[in-house]
Order: sequence, then C-alpha cells, then structure tokens
Amino acid sequence: MKSRHFIGSACALISLGLAPVLAVASPDDQLISFKIYNDPNTPSLGLRYEVFFDLSAVDEDSKSVGWQINEIAFRRYDSYGHVENEWSEVLPEVLTADGLWWVDHASVEEPVLSEFVLPPAVYGTAAVSLGTAGDLSYSLEGQVYEAAPGGPPFPLTAAIDIYAQEDEIPEPDLDDEEEPVEPKIV
Repeated sequence: MKSRHFIGSACALISLGLAPVLAVASPDDQLISFKIYNDPNTPSLGLRYEVFFDLSAVDEDSKSVGWQINEIAFRRYDSYGHVENEWSEVLPEVLTADGLWWVDHASVEEPVLSEFVLPPAVYGTAAVSLGTAGDLSYSLEGQVYEAAPGGPPFPLTAAIDIYAQEDEIPEPDLDDEEEPVEPKIV
C-alpha cells in the first residue's frame, strides 16, 4: 500500500502565457486542474500528480457562484511524464455548509482562473480507472499561498494541502504546511 502526503501546485493555462479567462462555452461548466510537481520550485523535474475538478454552477448571488463538484479526478505520472494511474469520484464530499464551492467573481458571467485558486475541503475515495493501483482515499483543501523568497514558481500560483493513500480512507489532515501549486483551466 502506497501512502504519500504532498502539497501541490495549482497550475493554470496562464502559466503557458494565455489570457486568464476560462476557455469554455458556458460558465456553467468548468474544468479546473491543479498540477503538482515533484519539486514546485523546479518544474522541469517533472509533473507528479494532477487533480481535476469538473464544476457546474448551481447557485449564485450578485458576485458569487456556488459550484457543484460533479467529479474529482486524480492523475499520477511516472518519471517519464506518462500517465501511470487515474482515479475519479462522482460528487465527492465537500466540507461546506451546503456542499458547494463558493467563488467570488468579478463577473459571474465570465469567471476567470485566478478566482478558483482556493478549493474547499474535499475528501472521499476515488475509484481507479486506469492502471493497476487500488482505489485512492484522499483529503484536500486550498490554502492561501504565501510566496517564498524569490517569488512564486508560476505566474499564477495557488496552494493546496493534500493527502492521498491507496485503499484506505484518511482522516482529513488540513493543518499541515502548504506548498505552491499551479492552477490550470483545462
């Protein structure tokens, strides 16, 4: 059984030099990913994990949208950058009062990536969909990113505290120190 506690780097298309606007047809459907590198200060050492959030807007007020996490997916990469394993869970447990990810937007009609850098606490067990690994028990939560001396490693940098382990359900561990992550809209 493998167990690894890691804090990831939310990676965005912004890091590729694209405009920080969600590239989707409708603000009701968003696919956000957080890329977690072997060493966030040296991304060239390789991508280790990627976490995907498939979102739908289900509630809103004048400046905020309540996003339902339709599915959370995890991808683990080998040292050559190939997908080694994939896991996913439909409608994961979201630790908010109403089970939604509430995001403040400058314009609720045009959400931008930088508004999605603080995911709520989410936990559950994702079923393996690719590879030979067992199911993946996980807990994660966005953290406020505080840049280290020398600045952030990515143009848009976020932080998440994440724990993942195959075949067991972990207790949510949301008090550990975070590390930088790079958000991405897929």
